[in-house]
Amino acid sequence: INCISDSLKKQLEDMKKKSPFEDLNNYDKDLLWNNRFKLLDDTEFLPKILLCVDYSDPKKLIELEKLLEIAKPLPTIKCLELLNGKYIHESIRNFAVKCLRESPIIEIQEYLYELIHGLRYEVNHDNELAKFLLEKAVKHPVTIGHNFYWLLKSQMYEQNFQQRYGLYLEIFLNKLGPNLTKIYYDEDILMTNLQEIALKQLENKSQKNNQNNFFTESVAAFNEKLENELGEISLPLNFKYRIKKINAENCKVIIKNGNHVKLIIDFQNADRFGDDLLISYYNDQDIRTNLITMHLYNIVHTIWCENNLKIKMPLYDVMTTGRNKGLIQLFPNSKKYEEIYHKMNSKLKKFFELNCGMSEKDIFDNFMTSLVGYSVVNYIFEITQRNQKNINIKDDAQIFYTSYEHLL
Repeated sequence: INCISDSLKKQLEDMKKKSPFEDLNNYDKDLLWNNRFKLLDDTEFLPKILLCVDYSDPKKLIELEKLLEIAKPLPTIKCLELLNGKYIHESIRNFAVKCLRESPIIEIQEYLYELIHGLRYEVNHDNELAKFLLEKAVKHPVTIGHNFYWLLKSQMYEQNFQQRYGLYLEIFLNKLGPNLTKIYYDEDILMTNLQEIALKQLENKSQKNNQNNFFTESVAAFNEKLENELGEISLPLNFKYRIKKINAENCKVIIKNGNHVKLIIDFQNADRFGDDLLISYYNDQDIRTNLITMHLYNIVHTIWCENNLKIKMPLYDVMTTGRNKGLIQLFPNSKKYEEIYHKMNSKLKKFFELNCGMSEKDIFDNFMTSLVGYSVVNYIFEITQRNQKNINIKDDAQIFYTSYEHLL
């Protein structure tokens, strides 16, 4: 790029700053294509140069192959760009996967959601991206493999991708062997039983007086199954979360809008030194916005940590397990901001003094840094809340959000 005139360099730099979601006009494409070899040293330009290829021109396709042969390896985030629906040529997508093989495993795990989404845009079931993800999932079965399984399984209801995702799941489970496969089999049983419990509550919603009895009976039957047949089970949210039974006395059933059932479930931790796990199970309610939003929070929080920014954001696990079904981790002893506001007559400081058991400096630091963190990310990604009921405060004074209404 140093060989280019200053005026042209400025145009190219402005073009480089354009969002991947912005379309290039014909002038932009000609400018990039004519200077393609001069721009290859800067990996930021490659995705935009590849958008200039005229696939109906055989000469351009030959040039494309030459470009990819001499192009520098891309960072993980740029590989994701080449795996979206704008880039359908097999050579481009294979180049992206080739670069991904050089990426740290932690980045593959972090961007697994986007990589699985990229499978939708592959022309054939047999493709390099699928082979790469299956290879990593089998090699790391309880980290990448665990999320790989549930992210695919939760989208099996989509008919356009049912055969493809089903094939990948079958290959994955066959390569794992019986011992590891049992982990996923048991988790499937857990989710089936939670759905049955939720549907039973829905069927008997008119009998409010007996609803607690129905719930207790359903949980008791499942606990017996856990004790006699299954033993300890991990949760789809996170393989590290292993449970022994459901503590029915600490659970709650919420039915909204006639057919949306939410179960607040207190699981007894299989680790006798660990705290019990408070989880929200959603039936007939789409929580994909929660999944994507928390995913974005995790990425931004990682960037802040890498740059030594001491911004605190309470992050929790979210996983969809089927069509309009899923699990969300809850923080015990957290309170809704609205509830605190009314109970304490808008005196938030008084609530902190009574509940946090920390110094005033630590309370102020936790509250302000978490408030700043969520506010900045919500502003950048246009994440909005419909009401204050979705704003919560932990017992260490950190603020967090739930039930996201709008994203981008």
